[in-house]
Amino acid sequence: LVAAQQQQQGDAAAAAAEVPESVHWCDMPAVEQERGGDSRIQASVGRMQAVIEAGRAIREKHARPLKQPLRRAVVVHPDPDFLADITGELSEYVTGELNVLALDTCADPLAYAELSAVPDWQGLGKRLGKDMGKVAAAVKGLSMADILAFEKSGSIELAGHTLAEGDVKVVRSFKPPEGVPPGEVDAGGDGEVLVVLELAQQDDLVEQGLARELVNRYQKLRKKAGLTVTDAVELYYAPAAAAAATDGAAVAAAAGDSIPALLAKIIEGQAGYLTEAFGRPLQA
Repeated sequence: LVAAQQQQQGDAAAAAAEVPESVHWCDMPAVEQERGGDSRIQASVGRMQAVIEAGRAIREKHARPLKQPLRRAVVVHPDPDFLADITGELSEYVTGELNVLALDTCADPLAYAELSAVPDWQGLGKRLGKDMGKVAAAVKGLSMADILAFEKSGSIELAGHTLAEGDVKVVRSFKPPEGVPPGEVDAGGDGEVLVVLELAQQDDLVEQGLARELVNRYQKLRKKAGLTVTDAVELYYAPAAAAAATDGAAVAAAAGDSIPALLAKIIEGQAGYLTEAFGRPLQA
């Protein structure tokens, strides 16, 4: 037993001797060599950030706050590896940051966009001189098939001149799906990735948004009361006396409900989410 204790003490002392007194006395760690797949991960994460920024810009443009869930987002890009990453390891980040119920992808650049080509007037004008007018007209007259072929090959012959990627800018204009009313869908992007958001506000989405607002108010009340995570409370709800001028009243009126009826509908329809968030059911 004594020998075992001495051995244990010796091992502990040896381990302690290997730990420096301060991290500031340590050498900088050796830089790891780039491994296979790193460039793909970096590209996918960069594109994911572009997706989130574009989605939030669409929300802001249409006054859809992040606390209000949306039905679906579609990410349009021709790279199958990126689309696989977006619907795989990165999907949780995108759906959480954009607060969408579903995330789909599309590899067809023409499914949600129309392509047009614009010449680089400044660069080409200096190079082509008097031929610039003819070349510009030819660029603007390119069909979508011509533009796609140009993007694939990186060059095109027009009016006796060879134009490279930097000479022509490809513009993607959002094309709403057929049969979708204006205002119920919109898109944005950085020129490489296109994000399409469905903006229609169905009753179930409105209820989910209001349920999240209930949870937000509950958490603020707990914080104001100085409660800890382990402090259990009883929860009760009732319509406020001055509720007629609130956002909830406007939502209730739009749905043809009174505020008590709307509250009851939310608490019944979102019972699972609210019980999980509160730790117990709400009581009227």
